Amino acid sequence: MILFSAIIFLVNLKLIYSEFYQYNSGLNICNMVIENRLNEIVKESFPELLSYSFSLEYDEVKDGFAETWETSETSYTFTLDSLFKEADEGVVIGLLAHELSHITQDIGYSKFEVWFDNFLYSRFPKYSLLDERNTDLTVILRGYGLNLLKLLRYIEDKYPEYVTEGLSVNEIKILLNSV
Repeated sequence: MILFSAIIFLVNLKLIYSEFYQYNSGLNICNMVIENRLNEIVKESFPELLSYSFSLEYDEVKDGFAETWETSETSYTFTLDSLFKEADEGVVIGLLAHELSHITQDIGYSKFEVWFDNFLYSRFPKYSLLDERNTDLTVILRGYGLNLLKLLRYIEDKYPEYVTEGLSVNEIKILLNSV
């Protein structure tokens, strides 16, 4: 009887491990696909960022949906909120295009200019509003307006309490119809 119970226990343990492994390897494959797509986006629409490398991770993000970390002079890491693991690729592309647009706006800034920009952004709501709206316009001009629209609809669904500082869904629709 004890031998039978031990065998059942080991079979269940193997099944649990197998499901865990498949789930985690699926995330790694998903990350690789998104990172490859990210590199394509840089080549196609953000050529000024070709000399930079980018990586992607998912974690809990406290004040927003993504954080961009400059990890060296030529590399960045995007940390996306964990809820974006389940998002459609088009939604994630919208978020990454938005973050890439932020980087293009700050390229060439000195350390003092970066500090000053962050100071203004964190202390003056009108400055951050202008920065976010300008970033969204850049996303549209670079060809990712539909992805930005998907992103905002996803945010409306998953984060209903969030109020955008960037362009609204209606403003993006108007701009996409006029392009």
